Amino acid sequence: MSTDRDTTRIVRSWLKTDESESADRILGTVLDRLDTTPQRRASWPVRRLPEMNNTAKLALGAAAVVVAALLGLQFLLPGANVGGPDLPDPSESGISVPSSTARALPPSGELEPGTYLVSRQDWTPVPFSITVPPGWTTDINGFIRKHEGEPQELMLTPWIVTHVYADACHWDGTLSEVGATAEALAAALSAQSGREVSGPIELTLGGYPARRVDLLVPSELDVATCDEGQIRSWPSSPTDETTGWIGLPGQTDVVYVIDVDGERILIGTTRGPEASDEDVAQLDAIVASLRISPDALGN
Repeated sequence: MSTDRDTTRIVRSWLKTDESESADRILGTVLDRLDTTPQRRASWPVRRLPEMNNTAKLALGAAAVVVAALLGLQFLLPGANVGGPDLPDPSESGISVPSSTARALPPSGELEPGTYLVSRQDWTPVPFSITVPPGWTTDINGFIRKHEGEPQELMLTPWIVTHVYADACHWDGTLSEVGATAEALAAALSAQSGREVSGPIELTLGGYPARRVDLLVPSELDVATCDEGQIRSWPSSPTDETTGWIGLPGQTDVVYVIDVDGERILIGTTRGPEASDEDVAQLDAIVASLRISPDALGN
């Protein structure tokens, strides 16, 4: 993650509008503005991970994932068809939520509990929905997180990745294109040197095959010995290596790569060194709630 805080919050004031106004009209206004604003591509250098404070450089404790039912989380869709480690299984947890239509993910601000559609084509080739509990926010760069800027911070975001560094520490000059499949991307990430990596582990998300790769930056690693003093997994784009997915000592990123009928979705997640078990379980449950939009598949 970067040590420079992203101060771009150009739409926050739009979300402060009186509650009696039409949310659809406000969202339409925001999206009209965004059509003329550079997005998360090479032309937008702020596309990077949200940073935590310096405490994030401490070693990550092993966060035990508790069963979501013990937390009283009432936000997962029934039958989310999830398998694999560290993700709560709704069929076993007893979690349920009244069915509702997914709302468009707002451009910034606090998220009301519910289901949101993520459909920006510069973030994901296939629209999908996720369900979030209270206490989570989003921003113009598509980061969904809790406890922003704190050592308890958790985050997830979709990202289109076509190139990966072979070495996360000595990354300069090691960028290479990966194959078009989910398997190829997961394999490239799992082969990345310069830090600890585990996986890929096969699982199912949203009814589709997926792979999980854990990327860990040892707390004792001296990042000053890395190129430009940074740990990097991938750049913002193959033509813009000024930003991208950046790590700190003690940071663990869990990356999910989903194969949707030949299209791949990458969901990147991060947990802070002081994230509680309850919040980690919420993050995992949000990932588990992922559903592929039927419209994306022509159904």
